[in-house]
Amino acid sequence: MRLFVIFLFVSLFGYCQGDTIGYVLSNGITGIYSRGLTVQYTLSYNGDNMVRYGGFSLNSVTIYSLVYGDKLVGNEFNQRTNIGDNNLFINHIYGHSLVRGILGENSIGVGYIYRFKYFSLSYGSLYQMTDNRVRGDIEIFRHSLRFKFKYRIGYFGISGEYYYQPNMVNIGDVIISGNIRVNIFQGKRVSLTMSDNFSYRSLSNVRLIHNILFGISINR
Repeated sequence: MRLFVIFLFVSLFGYCQGDTIGYVLSNGITGIYSRGLTVQYTLSYNGDNMVRYGGFSLNSVTIYSLVYGDKLVGNEFNQRTNIGDNNLFINHIYGHSLVRGILGENSIGVGYIYRFKYFSLSYGSLYQMTDNRVRGDIEIFRHSLRFKFKYRIGYFGISGEYYYQPNMVNIGDVIISGNIRVNIFQGKRVSLTMSDNFSYRSLSNVRLIHNILFGISINR
């Protein structure tokens, strides 16, 4: 909550001081209705918000998915916050997963980022703390490799990021996650969006969570 308040304050300040602070606010709501043996509703929120001042940057990526049939069957949340100073950064990740039995998971780490024209590559070392419903408290150190890209031509835009996070001790314990967003009418206040969210954990009882949703995105 504190990070959200700080981010909101900086965003509002950036709105007033647009000549010194740059910012990008992109938030999309997508959903799908399906009917087979049962009726199922899926609602997803994707946010990619950034504030930059000189070499300092604050970036927040949020993915939230809610799946409801005859009862709540999915409640997945992941928030990644990067605080950067030129090429160095501090990273915090928080999430929970109803499907995987993760009551809460915090990861914090440091790393270095290489920026190119349309994409960036980064490496970080993470300390991960997980409160699992079945396995209890788990503490792990992980490597974290991230590939992030953004490209726009006319009113079409595509962006995304992918993480590869192996356990530093047990190479069979791997997390691979990411998302891709495609926007039509990019640059307009409201655009059409497609989001592809992917999450794989090699040691989880539910290894793969993958959904593709369509909706609208609100940009600034």
